[in-house]
Amino acid sequence: MDITTRQLVSTVLLGLTFEHVALAQTTESEIFVISADTPIVYVDKRSEGRNFMRLPALDYWFELAANCPADLEARTISLSVADTRKSFAANITADGETISIPIRIPAAQIGPIAVDGFCLVADEEETVRIPAVLSVQGSLLCANEEDSQMIYASKSLDVTLSCKTKQIDSATSPSQ
Repeated sequence: MDITTRQLVSTVLLGLTFEHVALAQTTESEIFVISADTPIVYVDKRSEGRNFMRLPALDYWFELAANCPADLEARTISLSVADTRKSFAANITADGETISIPIRIPAAQIGPIAVDGFCLVADEEETVRIPAVLSVQGSLLCANEEDSQMIYASKSLDVTLSCKTKQIDSATSPSQ
């Protein structure tokens, strides 16, 4: 059974906008799904008016579910977040099996984020989830001796900020 995805795409050419539909076809046996945890960053009390914050290195754990078409086998998986890339042999032995992969994103690869009015009082226990701070792009190479096919997936990556209270001593906190 084929699953067809339709996406409205706008193309600008010589100042004119053209709208068209892009079709992507996959079958139920072709699955490449990326899920990720959301790291927590503990933040020290901040000065009022300081809206931009640099984050420390972030550690993400990715769960990958991958299935190739029946006549092809999973060969390699590649993940890319910012300038960090990781490729490895798929080693998938059964349908529905998942793979867990940790990736550390260095602080230098993460742009500053805007957070207004967060953690201005040291004793408040405030948390906020910042959506789409980064994104991960992945590819799955499915192949046999005669043919190959790439399957792609992407996902936005969130971060949770938590105002550091006096009880937390050893947590990493971002520079302000």
